[in-house]
Amino acid sequence: MEKRFFLALALSFLVLMAYSALMPKSKTIAIKEDIVNLTSPSPLRAQEPKKEAVKEQALQIFDKSLDDKDLYKFENGDLVFFFSRRGGYIKSVFDKTLEVDLDLVNIGLVPEWSTYDFSLNVLPKGAEFIYRTAEGMQIKKSYRIKDDETMDLAIAISDASSLKSTNYTIIVGGIAASKQLDQMSRRYFEGCYQIRNIVSRKPVYGLKASIDLSGKIDWAGLRDKYFCVVFSPQFIVNKGVISSQDNNSYTILTIDNTEAPEGSSVENLFKVYVGLQDEKKLVAVGNSAERVVNFGFFDMIAKAILFLLTLIHRVIHNWGWSIIIVTTVIYFVLFPLSYKSMASMKRMQALQPKIEELKLKFKDNPQKMQMATMELYKAEKINPLGGCLPMLLQIPVFFSLYQLLMRFPNLRGAEFFWIKDLSSPDRLIVLQKPLPIIGNEINILPLLMAGVMYFQQKVSMTSKTATGAMADQQKMMAIMMPVLFGFLFYKMPSGLVLYWLVNSLLMLVFQWKISQTK
Repeated sequence: MEKRFFLALALSFLVLMAYSALMPKSKTIAIKEDIVNLTSPSPLRAQEPKKEAVKEQALQIFDKSLDDKDLYKFENGDLVFFFSRRGGYIKSVFDKTLEVDLDLVNIGLVPEWSTYDFSLNVLPKGAEFIYRTAEGMQIKKSYRIKDDETMDLAIAISDASSLKSTNYTIIVGGIAASKQLDQMSRRYFEGCYQIRNIVSRKPVYGLKASIDLSGKIDWAGLRDKYFCVVFSPQFIVNKGVISSQDNNSYTILTIDNTEAPEGSSVENLFKVYVGLQDEKKLVAVGNSAERVVNFGFFDMIAKAILFLLTLIHRVIHNWGWSIIIVTTVIYFVLFPLSYKSMASMKRMQALQPKIEELKLKFKDNPQKMQMATMELYKAEKINPLGGCLPMLLQIPVFFSLYQLLMRFPNLRGAEFFWIKDLSSPDRLIVLQKPLPIIGNEINILPLLMAGVMYFQQKVSMTSKTATGAMADQQKMMAIMMPVLFGFLFYKMPSGLVLYWLVNSLLMLVFQWKISQTK
C-alpha cells in the first residue's frame, strides 16, 4: 500500500490517541440543584421533606450500602437483574456469558422514592414492588420481561387523594464510569435520545454541564462500548436531562401528571430495553429505538460490513475466520483502486531519474523546476495524484471497520487459535512484571503485522532508480512505518489487528507481483 496512505492512517490514529489522552477526567459535578429542580415535591404530604432534605436525598441516589436481603436476583437469558427493594429499581445487571457487570446501573430509580422500602411480589418473568402509606395511597412499580427481551415498566399511583402532586422524575440509567478504567472505552460513553424523530448523541464522559432534553421525547437512553439501556415512554414526556454526579453519568426523564384529575389514580407505562446493542432486539421497543446502534460518521458502510460479517459467521461459526473472509472480500472489491494506486506509484518511480535531472538542472530556480516537472508528467500522461486518490477512497471503509470491530459486542469472549477474546489484545504471554511501554503482556499479532508491513514496504521500494535523499527516505520509511503501526495497534482489539494483518498480507502478495512487471 502506498506510503502516503499509511502516513494518513498513522496521523489519524495519533489524533484519536491524543483525543483520548486529552479528554477531561471524570469529575464530581455540582449538579445537586439540577436534581432538586427536576424533582417534584415528595408525593407524601405527611412526609414532604424540606429543601435541605431533598438535597440530601439526591446524594443518596447512587447509594451502594444495600444488604443482600434488600436485593432480588432475577435471571433472564444471559442477563441477571439485581432489583433493589429499597426504591424498587434495577440496581445492577450482570452478563453471565461475558462474566461482567454492566456499567449501566440504577435503572428505573425514582429519586423521590429512593428511601422507600417497597414490598416485593415475584412475577413469573419479573418483579413487582408496592409501597403503601398510612393514608392509603399506593405506589406500584411492575417490571415484566417479555420473550423478545424487552421489558414493560408500569408505574401506578392509586388512591392519590392525599398527594400534593403525582409528578416525579425517573432515572433511565446511569453509567458507572468509576468501574471502567480503560480510557479508550470511556470515550464510547454516550447519552442518546430521539426527539421528534431526530436522534442526538452526547458524550457523557467528563460531562461538565447538564444537557436539557426538551420536546416530545420518543426514547432516551445511555450506551457504553457494547451495552445500552433505552426507555420509550408510552405517553407524552416533554422534559428530561443528561447529567453527572459522583463520577456517574445518567439520563433522567421528568414525568408530568398534572393533567390527571386531583386525587385520581395515574399509570405510566415505559417500554424498556437493557442489554447488548442489538438492532433486531431494539426494534421491539418501537419508535425507531434501533437507531441507538451507531458506528460513527460512516455508519451505513459499517452496518453493510456487519451484515456481511454476520452472514459469513452463520456458515462457519467462528468470528476470527469470519473477519479473515470479510477482509479478503473487501480487499478484492477495492482491488481495482489498489491496483491503480500501485501502478501509478510504479510509473512515478520510473520517472525518478528524469525528475532528479530536472532538480539538478533547475536547482537555482524552483519555479522553473516545478513547471518542467509538470510538463514531464503531462508528456508521460501521469497524474501525480493518481496514486493517492484511489487510496483516499478506501479510508471510509477502513474507519468503518475500525469502529465496527472496536464496538462489535459478539467479539467479546470469541476465541481464535491462541486468542481468548477478539475484543481485546491477543495476550499470548502475560508477564509478572510489566515492561516499559508494552506493559505486562506480549501481543504477537501486532508484531506479525509490523513484520508483514516491513516486507511490504521493502517490496514497494525495490525501484533501483531512487538515489540520494529519496533512497534514504525510502529506507527510513521502511523501518518507521511498521514500527509506528505496530505501536498504534499494540493495545488494539485483536479482531481489528487481525483484519489489518490479513489486509497487509494480501497487499504484500499483489505488490510483489506488480514489482515483477515492467
